[in-house]
Formats: sequence, structure tokens, C-alpha cells
Amino acid sequence: KDVFDRALGAYRIKVAGVTHDTSAFGSKYDPSNPAANAKGYVQTPNVNPVTEMVDMDEAQHDYQANLDALDAARGMVLKTIDLLNNP
Repeated sequence: KDVFDRALGAYRIKVAGVTHDTSAFGSKYDPSNPAANAKGYVQTPNVNPVTEMVDMDEAQHDYQANLDALDAARGMVLKTIDLLNNP
């Protein structure tokens, strides 16, 4: 969540909480696998690589947008200081 920091005049990101993923694990029939249960099924991860890649790409774009906004704000402050120093 965003929390406005008045002392710095900037936004900070704070994690509101961490939850467990309750989606079901997949299963694959592989009786020769040592991790197989009594029926011969092995649990597979419930992670979808496509979803993870999209989330990672979105986070990267958000980070880059924040850096660009920071650079723009810094540039405006420097121009303002320059205008105040050279009337």
C-alpha cells in the first residue's frame, strides 16, 4: 500500500500482508518417482510460469516508470533552482 511520507515528500511502498496460496497442486502419474504417493501420483507445483513472467514484466515496467518519474521530478527541481539563481 502507498503511505505518503510528508518528511521526504515521496511515496513509499509497504507490504500490507503476506498470504498463503491455497490453489491446489497438480498431480502427475509417475509410480517410479520416489516422491509418489501410494496410488503412484506425484504432486507438481501450482506455479504457472506464464503468469509469473507476466507479473515480473509488469513489475519491471512499473519500476522503470517510477524511475522515469523520479528523473523528471529531479529535472524540474534543478531547473527551478537554476531559474531562481539566474533571475
